[in-house]
Amino acid sequence: MAATELQAIVRFRFHDGAVEEFKRLSAECMQIVRTTDTGTLQYDTYFNDDETECIVIERFRDSDALIDHGENLAHLMERSSRPDRCRASFLVTRVRSSGRGPPAAARSSSSRPGWRCSNGSRL
Repeated sequence: MAATELQAIVRFRFHDGAVEEFKRLSAECMQIVRTTDTGTLQYDTYFNDDETECIVIERFRDSDALIDHGENLAHLMERSSRPDRCRASFLVTRVRSSGRGPPAAARSSSSRPGWRCSNGSRL
């Protein structure tokens, strides 16, 4: 049976010198997601080849999981998305899932150039 999940896509465009701090904060976010979030189903960070931009793809079990995730990471999000470091845009949508892994739009593909995940896969 298909369930409705939420998918968030966050795009960051970095100002000069801000990407290394973002990577450090992103690693902290990943640790919190792994140890604290119970309803986060996907949390992947992709950088373009010259690391001037980043896309974070997230999936959540439901709206409560998204709220919990936001509360768990609020202190880091305030620091990582400051206007003097980057421009950030957010999109949250509902998606239907078959329960067999990420929706097709969220799956990584090593055949596409341009966006590299922090875990080595490509978007």
